[in-house]
Amino acid sequence: HGLTVDQPPGYSETPLLSMNSLKLASQGMDLAATEVTVSDVTLDTLNVSLERNAEQEINLLKLAESWLPTSDEGNNDPSMPAPALPASPGPVVNIPAVVVDNIELKSISAQLQASIEDQPWRAGFDGLDVRVKGLYVRGPAQPAISLAPIALDLKGLAVDQPPGFGNSRLVGLEQFTIISGKSERPGTERVIKQVLLQGLTSSVIMRADGVTNLQVLKEALFDKDEKTPPLGGDPIAEEEEPSPVTDLQPILFDEIVVDGGPITYRDEVFAEEPIEASLDAIHMEVKGLHLFTDRKDVEPAPASLTFELVQPGALPTAYFGALADVGPVGDGIPMVNSQAHLVGLKLDTLGTLVPKATRSALGATGLDAGLAMAMDADSINLNASVPVSYTHLRAHETTSH
Repeated sequence: HGLTVDQPPGYSETPLLSMNSLKLASQGMDLAATEVTVSDVTLDTLNVSLERNAEQEINLLKLAESWLPTSDEGNNDPSMPAPALPASPGPVVNIPAVVVDNIELKSISAQLQASIEDQPWRAGFDGLDVRVKGLYVRGPAQPAISLAPIALDLKGLAVDQPPGFGNSRLVGLEQFTIISGKSERPGTERVIKQVLLQGLTSSVIMRADGVTNLQVLKEALFDKDEKTPPLGGDPIAEEEEPSPVTDLQPILFDEIVVDGGPITYRDEVFAEEPIEASLDAIHMEVKGLHLFTDRKDVEPAPASLTFELVQPGALPTAYFGALADVGPVGDGIPMVNSQAHLVGLKLDTLGTLVPKATRSALGATGLDAGLAMAMDADSINLNASVPVSYTHLRAHETTSH
């Protein structure tokens, strides 16, 4: 109960780690047995605060370094011979399998704080709850983990914008939930009962110099650690090892739901005046989606996507809607039968991308668009129409093989 780990010197006064309680319960353990059972693992209220100072040093690594022995400790004289290795490997130690009946992790929060261009930056989440039933871990002789039912619920995810890109959040998410069923044996189809993303927001910005907020954040957090070539030399070439080919476990998503908005994109490069697109009231839903399966008898997954396109000034809102049936995904091109419609897009939203002369020639202030597409591994059938004001332009059906 009541564990607290302070920050190393040079960081904030917020504890690096604080925990309310950790409980392990068992009816008894026999380490000589082939299987050890833990009836309950419960973690209640864990707060983690990671910080990176101006010298790009992370507090957790700094603390770990302070615990490691220095070169002055012990006998590190290189002139001394190394200790002799044992002549025989010794007795084989059998590590038992571990069974955990119940795992519950409650009220976990984590924050990452850093200094970017001498200004504070933060990312983190306010709450994470995890529940696992019946976890089974076999020993190293037969390494495997039985995928037990899992329920994960994350709340209050927020990522700040890097300096120079305003005060809106780069990414925000009110809730992320995933609930899975149990896989009876390795290789069988894993069932994910629900995936829910609620309150998803984002703001991506490209400045007039062609740099996006994502690039600035990536370079500030990661690129400083990349290898640099020697002065006047060629870039350091790293040998790439071939990736091992593994058979992916088939997955069935019973339900995927995404709700959110606004998601905005602002571009200050592409046209004379900044162009901004904002999607709101976003709702996506997919039911019965199969991944990485070679079965041909599965039903296609019905999918839908709707959102509102917020247009600048006093222009009315435009609306987008799409429906589709999607075949199994993961092996080549999935079979798709879909149709989509965009209604009420005003040409003023596109700014200088549509010159005034083009608008005058069209005699239109806006457009509606429709698309119907059927696709499989052998062909694509496409039928599209774009009514512009009172002018109707139709693209004839095309089939490619």
